Amino acid sequence: MHKILPSRPLQVIAFLLALGFLIQHFNDSLLSGPASDVARRSITAIESPKSNRDPAATNATNATRNSNSNSDQVSTKSFPSFQHGGFIVFLHIPKTGGTTIRKTFQKLPGVTYMFSNRRAKYETLVQEVHQNWLTKRNNADGNNNNNNNKISRIGILEIHARNNPTLLEICSQLHQWRETAAQNRVPFFAFTILRDPTSFAISYFNYYHGMQWEKRRFEYLPTEQMTEENFLRTMHLSPQCLFLTRSEQAYQRNHPELRVNLTQSECESAYKCLQGTMDWIGTTERLHNETIPLLKNLLVTSGVPTTGKNQTGTTSQQGQRTNVKVENAGPRIFGKHNISSTSWERLERMTRWDQDMYQKAIKEYKCQNKSQELF
Repeated sequence: MHKILPSRPLQVIAFLLALGFLIQHFNDSLLSGPASDVARRSITAIESPKSNRDPAATNATNATRNSNSNSDQVSTKSFPSFQHGGFIVFLHIPKTGGTTIRKTFQKLPGVTYMFSNRRAKYETLVQEVHQNWLTKRNNADGNNNNNNNKISRIGILEIHARNNPTLLEICSQLHQWRETAAQNRVPFFAFTILRDPTSFAISYFNYYHGMQWEKRRFEYLPTEQMTEENFLRTMHLSPQCLFLTRSEQAYQRNHPELRVNLTQSECESAYKCLQGTMDWIGTTERLHNETIPLLKNLLVTSGVPTTGKNQTGTTSQQGQRTNVKVENAGPRIFGKHNISSTSWERLERMTRWDQDMYQKAIKEYKCQNKSQELF
């Protein structure tokens, strides 16, 4: 009598059922595991710049909200206290509103504003910052008394324009400054501003190519007729990333080599450096609602007066929006209304890496002005 063997289709079905069970078991183990990389990255973007902060130099605990391992919720971070002085670094990307920040804060009592607009100046300021700002407290009366009649010294360093080192070149220096400040219990705060990439491209074209109004800037690309054709012809690939990775020289007529072969990897490296070195990444679109009030809150703790008539001719009050005129805006002779839908699609493709940075910053850096917290 012959033994009856299972048919081949039954063998195949049994194999598939066993395989399906193994796959389901593997998926279940993944879902019950640690938080996703996206959640962890969002937390790191807020926490990593402050990992070396002196606990005594903050207004509250380092983290006021714990992250849920299965969500994208991020921790709340408090601003450093500048009650006895401190140091602020401002990385100024062109056409993002940085001149407005400079005009608003550079002449305030108790503020020493340093402006690095070329490499030689930056190299000189590196030594000055280390010796005069990060190795000791700089309060006005020379002690730690909380005297309402005294104003603590605040140093602000703006890094901007011309042949300054790129962000990627100074990334390690920014880390070193933060570590030195923490070791010497000097409050330290670093920030930058990004702009909506399409708005940036239009502003860039008006400023760098419609420059009959400022002939001294001859080293930049030549003046053009403000037409859609010229707008497309002079457009750069992700110009904010270009500045961060190649410097403002990439915008100049004598350095065409700096405008070619920009890579997504360079832009990702630039944003990673921003995440690791900046306490705050604001946006031009919310400059007056977030970044300027944030900076005023920092300075208020030091006794620096931020109310009254400011340098841009408007009256400001603490806790209210300040309608500060955006300086250095240039002529407004070319706008979105001059761009066809086809050209707009091309613009979005050309600025996609800038858009990646901008959207990440909006998601990862938010400001709650009243309680002086980043969350």
